[in-house]
Amino acid sequence: MRKSHPWAYARSYLGTEIACKAWAEPLNDLLETDGPGPVLAAMAELEAQHPGADPKKVAEHHGYFVNQANRMDYPKYKALGLPIGSGIVEGACKTLVKQRLDAGGMWWNPAGIQSIGTLRALYRSGRERWRAFWAGQPYAAERGRVRGTPNVSPTEVA
Repeated sequence: MRKSHPWAYARSYLGTEIACKAWAEPLNDLLETDGPGPVLAAMAELEAQHPGADPKKVAEHHGYFVNQANRMDYPKYKALGLPIGSGIVEGACKTLVKQRLDAGGMWWNPAGIQSIGTLRALYRSGRERWRAFWAGQPYAAERGRVRGTPNVSPTEVA
């Protein structure tokens, strides 16, 4: 998503793909190394150089960067050892969620998908959260399953 906004912003002003590429590509690299500051500065410069672009489109893409700037501090996130791309999440969705949902004979409704996803996330978040969740379930407490984990094997949730 982050790469689409500089391109769309450039199209509002520059029109040709060659000009858009020349403007947007370096900003994508700067976004990763320097954060959103240089991108916002380049947007302001482009606005000053090319008045008269579609104000609705300009506001939409400029607003995105202004509103999401705190989430685009990629140098800080990299320094903390956090992933900055969506590839890890997308890969997890494909392997952990989609494969389970598409298994032979499976049929899921949205509530069931949410339930199994929530249980999987709780289990993978660690024993403390897993136990805390089940301790708060009235049915589990009623059946005497509060001490540890429910009569559901974690492998059934995985």
